[in-house]
Amino acid sequence: MKVTKVIILLIISLFLTSCNKTKPLEKNETKIKSNREVESKRKIDGFEVLEDDLVNKDSYSIITGKIKNSTDREYEYLEVNISLFDNEGNKVDTTKDVIENIKIDDIWKFKAVVWDENIEEYNIDSIEGL
Repeated sequence: MKVTKVIILLIISLFLTSCNKTKPLEKNETKIKSNREVESKRKIDGFEVLEDDLVNKDSYSIITGKIKNSTDREYEYLEVNISLFDNEGNKVDTTKDVIENIKIDDIWKFKAVVWDENIEEYNIDSIEGL
């Protein structure tokens, strides 16, 4: 009887753990929330930004997200251009990420590195391709 209860508790525990889709922050990682309101899906230059986020590491940050090619063509080269702002709203830098060979309806998981430790906000300015 005890073995059955333990097995049931393990199965429930595994199920609850797998339902959590949020990746836990790694050690020395802090999530930075942008002050701007973000729609869950928005279009930029015909592409859908499905999600985006800024995570602060020890000496740098990373902007991650997912972009869907909602256009009617494939691209040999695609880049996402991002403006970076300090806590006073001043544009202080830019960053970008690139991908090659993206097809129609493909979803690109981008990752752009930010070296300035004082970045508080960001804006995805454009998504351009060839």
